[in-house]
Amino acid sequence: MPRRKVIRRTWISVIIIYTLHPLGTGAWVIVLYDFLLVAIAKNDLALATAYWGGFELLNKIAKLVTSPMLGEFADRQGRKRCLQLIFGAAISNVTIVYFIPSIITFFLGAVISCFDIIDIVILSIIPDIGKAMVYSKDEESREKVVPEIEESSIPERTAAELKTAVAKKTTWMYGLTAATWVLSIGISAVIASVIVQPPNSDGEADDTPTHNETATGVVAAGCENSTATNEKTFDDFSYLLPAVVMSLCGFILGLLFSTFFFNETRDWLKPELDIKAKANSKVTIFESFKLLMGTNNWLRILTGCIMFTEACQNGSINIFFWFGKYHFDWTLVDFTLFLLWALILSSIGTTCVLNEFLKKFGLWGSLDISCVGGVIGLTVLGLSGVLGEWAMFVGVGVNLVNVSKPVLRGKICAEFPASEQGKVQGALYVVIAFADILGNLIVTSFLSLAIMYEQGVEEVDPDGCLMGKKETGLVGGAPFFGLAMLSALAFVLVQMGKRYEPDESKIERGVTVS
Repeated sequence: MPRRKVIRRTWISVIIIYTLHPLGTGAWVIVLYDFLLVAIAKNDLALATAYWGGFELLNKIAKLVTSPMLGEFADRQGRKRCLQLIFGAAISNVTIVYFIPSIITFFLGAVISCFDIIDIVILSIIPDIGKAMVYSKDEESREKVVPEIEESSIPERTAAELKTAVAKKTTWMYGLTAATWVLSIGISAVIASVIVQPPNSDGEADDTPTHNETATGVVAAGCENSTATNEKTFDDFSYLLPAVVMSLCGFILGLLFSTFFFNETRDWLKPELDIKAKANSKVTIFESFKLLMGTNNWLRILTGCIMFTEACQNGSINIFFWFGKYHFDWTLVDFTLFLLWALILSSIGTTCVLNEFLKKFGLWGSLDISCVGGVIGLTVLGLSGVLGEWAMFVGVGVNLVNVSKPVLRGKICAEFPASEQGKVQGALYVVIAFADILGNLIVTSFLSLAIMYEQGVEEVDPDGCLMGKKETGLVGGAPFFGLAMLSALAFVLVQMGKRYEPDESKIERGVTVS
């Protein structure tokens, strides 16, 4: 087994890479939001929401095709080369969309970014590190107690305990990297929204009416302000350059660090765990599904569970800005501050709370709490249009117990050898891409229809100004009500998963993982 120092060095490299990439992504998302709302949709919120849904749909369909190939590429060519490809795609996306601005390049960026799937590489490295840490520690302990024991003489129960220990170790590592990612992308988005100053803002207060200010004079003033904003063309977006530079810095630094400082896992894994050893020539979407869905009922149930939970999580993130813009007239700064609050709670949940949950409730108990919390939190979010903006901050508090994703990943990845982790992560990303499509389809279509139902299509003038905006109601919360139903379905699958769990995986207590 490799020295623990080398393994820990690789683990630190993963944290750094997984910090730099979201720093670039967070700033870039802010640029895309402003570009879409002002330049393409002309401040028509229903149209902008529909366009964003189309952008996300195109992006996820493209990633459906490329994710299995990226996973196989990572297994065949190594994690480092795959990281270089991912950061290169991210840099190309930002450069083309910003410096050649048009609606065509906007949607072209959705296709280019299909190679920008950092999760596939990072989350395939984690099982390598987790297994190496657990098994190396186990070997060291056995050598101290019984030096002459051979690996082949390990009792079957001990092997099962080690398997559960690996699941818990990788679950903790997934949680920590998730916390790193969400904090990085949240801080980056907040900074980008602050440094982005539209040409006509000059720090003046925005006179656009809120959802409760429907007096004729106020609405007219808001429409004049909206019309003035819409005078900007594709040539007027130099004010976004600081955020673009910030995004490129994150991606370029990530590319350089991956190239010169990342330790390729094949250099310190045992020869029999070489990541090229079991590479498969079949890299289609169907083969990816077969890897997870064609093995046994237990894996099928876990895969379905991660699909529904991921749809809830990504669907919420994709609709927060448009939902807040519609109900509470949020600016980008308002949105990013809320997003940072949500991501801070999520980072606490996937580190401190997850660690305590694993100790007190085990893996399955943690999943139960996470799914039930999701139903409650998403319902409160849906009611926020009626209850008020404070309900948004309360509802998103469910992120404190949102630990399902790292738990499910840990249990699934523990079932596969290190030589297949790239394929497993590629297969999981296919599932997640389907989940993203499902969640995005629900939230964007529901919100667009809700806006048209509550406000009336005829209420939007040619410049995109919402004339005589009416009070938002319960229908406007439809996106989150739809996601709450998916969270309830995930809870049902968790109960089924307990029933079909293999006997050797039921040892959840009494195993110490450090």
